[in-house]
Amino acid sequence: MLLWSLNETANQLGNVSVRTVRRLVERGDLPSVRVGRLIRIPSAAVHDWIAQNSATAHNQPCEVPEAWKG
Repeated sequence: MLLWSLNETANQLGNVSVRTVRRLVERGDLPSVRVGRLIRIPSAAVHDWIAQNSATAHNQPCEVPEAWKG
């Protein structure tokens, strides 16, 4: 199991702040492991969180695909 620091996790989430990662951990949205005084995040947990929170684009297919063609 690969463990990431808070900084590494923040970078993997698209350069969000470390505070955002801490909030996710504190809310229980992102599992963590304590190694002594350090907080580590399993990389698989980050990938799972991304998959669960990813939404498709808001662009819906046009009902009449040829409506734009005059």
